[in-house]
Formats: sequence, structure tokens, C-alpha cells
Amino acid sequence: LLVRLFSATGVLLPLFGVLSRLRGLMPRAMAASIPRREPLLPLLDNSHCSRKFAYLQGCVQPALAPNTNRALHNLLARLGIAAVPLELNGCCGALAHHNEKHQRARAQALAVIEATERTLAQGCEMLVTTSSACVLEMLEYPWLMRKEKNLQARAEAFRQRVQDLSNLITPETIAGLGIKANATVAFHPPCTLQHGQGIARAQAVDALLAAAGLKPVPIAERNLCCGSAGTYSIMQPKVAQELRQHKLQQLGAAQPDYLATANIGCQVFLQQGLESGKRMWHWIELLEHLANKTDRRY
Repeated sequence: LLVRLFSATGVLLPLFGVLSRLRGLMPRAMAASIPRREPLLPLLDNSHCSRKFAYLQGCVQPALAPNTNRALHNLLARLGIAAVPLELNGCCGALAHHNEKHQRARAQALAVIEATERTLAQGCEMLVTTSSACVLEMLEYPWLMRKEKNLQARAEAFRQRVQDLSNLITPETIAGLGIKANATVAFHPPCTLQHGQGIARAQAVDALLAAAGLKPVPIAERNLCCGSAGTYSIMQPKVAQELRQHKLQQLGAAQPDYLATANIGCQVFLQQGLESGKRMWHWIELLEHLANKTDRRY
């Protein structure tokens, strides 16, 4: 049931819309678990862009943090790249895969592959997403299709076109935006980024943030999980909350100006443990926020 619920965008969007409107009537602890609805970012015109990237919108992110995808659209537009959403309303298959629902995961993976093939045919170079967990899952599609050689070959071709955004934009392009943040940041690289995709991807995000004038603060035991881990925080809440408390202590030890991460699950789970007034940013949304502070395009 959890797998079906959390991978059904059509259910989550209206559900969280209702819950967010009822936050003021809920007990404090319950209200803290419901993400706040923020005004949607305006979308910058990208009709002038000479390059195109396809992107997977995700299943929970449009409901829990819709501005992350809008920030992706805007940041890429600033860099001369048009973000083209896949015509897909569903999950990448990660939740089903992690919960050993392999047939469901395979069906969801095939839907992503088919939607990506259609979008790449429109001239898009690569497929990206703002969720490090989705990137890792999509890189594993050939394994999901391993029993069907034709589909496995198709999944392998798809895999070659999937990239984490940190592998496609450079510190030089971010520096070209003229951002001079002069602030500190504590960046939590999710397990799916630093362990699943490799430490180089976490270091790449560090470099992108530094290019915007953000000085990274030292974080003890940065390699440890925050406790979110897909549905783990729901299935094992006590242990997950202990991991979260430890992680937040480490992230806040140097009192950074900003806190950031790279995955919707980590972002929402860590945000629930923060004091009122503090914010856990997605690194893409943070860069777009700082870019707009620089040029005030909206």
C-alpha cells in the first residue's frame, strides 16, 4: 500500500494540498510532518535556449517540493539549456524495487524508458532529475531487465543517457552567473549520491556550491545516512529519528548560513527535524535562489 501511495503522483498532489491547508488545526508534532506550501517560483522563458535536457519530474517531489523542479527549469534556462519534462505521471520504480516489488518496479522502469525515448527524439541530449535516488535507480534499469535480453539492451542504451545534473554543469558555468553569496553551507550528500553514484558526485556538488561563493563547513561523519532511506523512516521510525537527530547535530555544529541536500526524501525528512524558521534546501533550488538574488529576474 505504501509503495502504491507514494509512487502515485495523482493521489499525492491533491492529498498534500488538503493536508497543508489543515496544518493550523493539527497538533504541533503532526503539523511538523506536513511540508509547508510555498508560493510557486515563476518560470523563466527558455525559448531562447539552444540546448535541451529532458527531466523526470518524480512522484513525490511535485507534491512535497514543487519548487525544486521549477528551480531546475530556471537554473538551466540561465545556462542556455531548456528543461523538457517527460510526459510521465509516475515513479521511477525505486520504491517498488527497494521493497522487493520487482514486477511493479520493472513496469515503472519501462514506462520511464519509453517516455524518455520519445522526449530524446525531440532533440534532448540527456535525461536528468533532481533526485539522486531516482538517478541511481535509473542506472540500475539494465539489472531489472536482465531476464529479457532485448529489453536489457534497450535499458542499457537508456542508461547511457542518464546523468546526475552535477555531472552536466560545471563550476565555471555557475561562476559565470556572477553569484557572490559570501556565506557558509552544510551540504548533506544523500547515500544515493555519495555511495550509490560515487563520492565524485558529492564533491561535484561541493564545487558547484563553492562556485556561487558558498564556503562549505566541515561536517563530522558526513558519510552516514540521515535516516530517511526511502520508506525506512516510515517502517523503522525510532531508528530513523535517532539517525536524523545525529545528522542534524553534525550539520548544524558550525552554524552554517544554509543547509542543503540532493534528494527529496532526505530533504523532507531532515526538514521535519529542524527548528521553526530553519530550512533544508535542495542544492539546485539554493543556487537558483542565489542567482535570482543577484539579477532579480522575478
